[in-house]
This record gives sequence, structure tokens and C-alpha cells, in this order.
Amino acid sequence: MLDCADIGRPGWRGLLGAILLGLGIASTAGANPQSDEQGASAVRAQLIQAALQQVGARYQLGANGHGKFDCSGLVQTAYRAVGQSLPRTAREMLKAGERIAYGEARPGDLLIYDWGRGRRSSLHVMIYLGNDLAVHASPSAREVEITSVSSALWRRRFVTGTRILVAS
Repeated sequence: MLDCADIGRPGWRGLLGAILLGLGIASTAGANPQSDEQGASAVRAQLIQAALQQVGARYQLGANGHGKFDCSGLVQTAYRAVGQSLPRTAREMLKAGERIAYGEARPGDLLIYDWGRGRRSSLHVMIYLGNDLAVHASPSAREVEITSVSSALWRRRFVTGTRILVAS
């Protein structure tokens, strides 16, 4: 099983690629999508690939490229790689698409969490990978990482999912 501690070890990207193929979202070279849903799945796979290429990049508040990202900067950069423009902040991203429940999340959807205390809200955004995994720029790990979002802590802080990529 893929564990967050395995990130950076040889072969982890191949293993994650196999997981994505198993979820039915990774495209194969030369594939010719025959439906809108297949096309959307191919875009989701490209989006996820763009985000995963940043795993291990440094976390820096306010950064959105050149090897440094904050959470919304990573999301914005990954979506830009598939030709989608997104607002800059997690709060604005929350409003940018169709709101969905956690159980409705598909790979490529955004997961938004609140880490604020009291009246102070501090939103954090991730890209859902499937199987309760997400990629995000983690302030605590100080880098872009893949994390499991199945724990009670993540579930308690979940605000909403946002679907930006929808079948056209």
C-alpha cells in the first residue's frame, strides 16, 4: 500500500500511476476519447499529473511556482496546466465551481478545509486523488505532499468539495 512516507522513494510515481489507472482516470498515450466523460477523465488525469510533478516542492505562503507553492498556488498551477483559470485564494476557489459533498468527490475535485480558530477562518485546499488521498502544499510538512484525508481530524475540518472539472 502507498504510504505518505514512500513519497520520494524510487518507483512511487509508477505505483501511483497504477492506482490512477485502477480508478479509471489515467489516460493512455494515443487514446481517443469517445465521450464527454472520457474526455473529462483524461483532463482530470492530466491535472493530477501536473500536481504530482510538484510533490517535494517547498511550501511557501503566497508562492505559486518556481519550485515553491502554498496550497492555492499549487491548485492554481495544476489547473493552469490543463487550460483552466482559477482564482488565487482557497476562499475564492470555494466559490468557483459546483459544491459537492465529500462522498461525491472524484479525482481532480478540490477539497476545502478550515484550520481557523474561533472567528478566524483559515481555509486550506487540496486536489483529491481518489481512495481518500489528496495532494496539497502542506504548511506543516513544509512541502507538497500526498496525504490520506480519511482521518477523523480531516473529516472534522472538511468544509466542502468543489468540482471545477465537469463533463462538457
